[in-house]
Amino acid sequence: MTCHILVATIRNIDAESARWEEEFGVGLTSAEQYREDVPVTLPYLYEAYDDDLPLLMLLNELMTIGDVVELYEYCEGKKGGVAMNRKEEAVTVNLHQKTYQDQHGTYKLNQKKWLNDLATKRYLTDRSVTTFLKY
Repeated sequence: MTCHILVATIRNIDAESARWEEEFGVGLTSAEQYREDVPVTLPYLYEAYDDDLPLLMLLNELMTIGDVVELYEYCEGKKGGVAMNRKEEAVTVNLHQKTYQDQHGTYKLNQKKWLNDLATKRYLTDRSVTTFLKY
């Protein structure tokens, strides 16, 4: 089963993606071919070719105050390729306030080591959309 990390953004980032691949080691390419199959709501869809800390570092750099980004792990072949969206399992991460929210509550991330703290939490899944906010 092949899984893809999909990143939906509120603005087009094609022009900046080459710089980010060089700087962070995370490749982003258009993923519009998955548009019909995934439950994201933002207009621009990309596939990321890395995960964990480099992806989190990229999101922090990519986002400006007021931005919203959605992440979703799309696994081909799972239930016929149909994406799930279990809203009760959704995760929201606020990169400005350094908080992580899931169905169990809202948690403050460590102010100095928040990237490492966030990397240990479940922020990417094929069961729901993860929303990253920066405000």
